[in-house]
Amino acid sequence: MYCVRCGVENIENSSRCIRCGNDLLNITGYNVPKLKAETKDKLNKTNWWWPDVSTAELAEEATKRGMWAAVVVSAVIAIVATIAASTGEIRVGNNSISAWVFVDSAIFAAVAFGLYKRSRFAAVAGLVCFLIEKIDQIASNAVNGGSMFSAIIILLCFVGAVRGTYALHRMKSSTNA
Repeated sequence: MYCVRCGVENIENSSRCIRCGNDLLNITGYNVPKLKAETKDKLNKTNWWWPDVSTAELAEEATKRGMWAAVVVSAVIAIVATIAASTGEIRVGNNSISAWVFVDSAIFAAVAFGLYKRSRFAAVAGLVCFLIEKIDQIASNAVNGGSMFSAIIILLCFVGAVRGTYALHRMKSSTNA
């Protein structure tokens, strides 16, 4: 028997899902194994730039992409900050980067942890922080074509995470109602 909410396989005749605690006894009218197969099929056909968040499994996948985008952003910023700290200062465009950029790395690490916990606040905070940084970089002429392409991909991952976390919370509240 598969859970309708998270899609994990449970022991036959279980009363609660072993992963999310969803009530498995009050599932009427659902062909749960078929639902799981349909969800996997949707996951394989989903657009990475605008993920489908119609099921809990697909919404979690969109949230995970945002989490990994935050991990990548945090790691890249930490590497640049480490280089800046060891050399004293790095110039990018008209801006100089100092060791204070470690705070920025910590913010995105916190966003990644929040997305791991499926936090809507973390998803929105990650999107807003990333947008502010990119607008600042564009204003200071510190963006080239390659970094703009990767920024768009990461931005779409953050947008997907916002959509995914809100969809997960909407599904959770509808199953609790």
